[in-house]
Amino acid sequence: MLTHIRRKKIRIALNVVAAVWIAAFAQIIVNEYLGEGNAFVEAFTTGSDEVVEGRLEITASYTATFLTAQEKDELLTYLASRIGLTEGYEIAEWKENGTRLTKKGSQAETTFSIIVDPVDNKQYIHLTLNLLKDPNQISYYKNKLEEGLGEVRADEWQTTMGLQSTYKGRLPMDVIEETALRTLQSLGATTINKREEENLYSVYAYSDAIEDAITVDGEKINVHIAARYQESEDVTILHYSTPIINQEF
Repeated sequence: MLTHIRRKKIRIALNVVAAVWIAAFAQIIVNEYLGEGNAFVEAFTTGSDEVVEGRLEITASYTATFLTAQEKDELLTYLASRIGLTEGYEIAEWKENGTRLTKKGSQAETTFSIIVDPVDNKQYIHLTLNLLKDPNQISYYKNKLEEGLGEVRADEWQTTMGLQSTYKGRLPMDVIEETALRTLQSLGATTINKREEENLYSVYAYSDAIEDAITVDGEKINVHIAARYQESEDVTILHYSTPIINQEF
């Protein structure tokens, strides 16, 4: 049972997280990122309990030509160079007729791949970048990679951007919901669907302030907030993505 003082401290901490989320995504919406020394950046890095990461995922179809193994290597190497990754990575064949480029570093984890769908025999480029130290640069890397996809003649792509914070212990569900609703209100977002379970909270919403959206069951969605308590590690993980969270949570 949480004491009143501890619950109050948790609320304060989550209010800081919510403020960071709102500020970061407001910048993403206008394709900018927060610079060093910004108060919100400091809030990300000085919290004793929170570990915050940024996640960028882009999936594109590629029909310009059917790539050879060498051409797949060259394409992934070029896209990596767009974000300043020119050495220290591994590139190898992956799955059937696929290629994957990976690098794990102290600042970021990169996984770029090209796969051939066995059903429709189409090629897909999948780019994942986890920013471990400076999540607010997510918009900068988004722009670089989307420019690169345009230059290699990729077809239409879908981009997902998100923030993730890890909090020690089990956060009370009412505190999580309060934080989520405050964030949605600040974005002028309307709740589309909400799900609550013992260890899970998830809410899908739509905001006119964000241009991109997907349609699910006839409803537009471009904001997804979720929280899950992981008992094995005794941590609560908070996610905030646009348009939705693609990774398992």
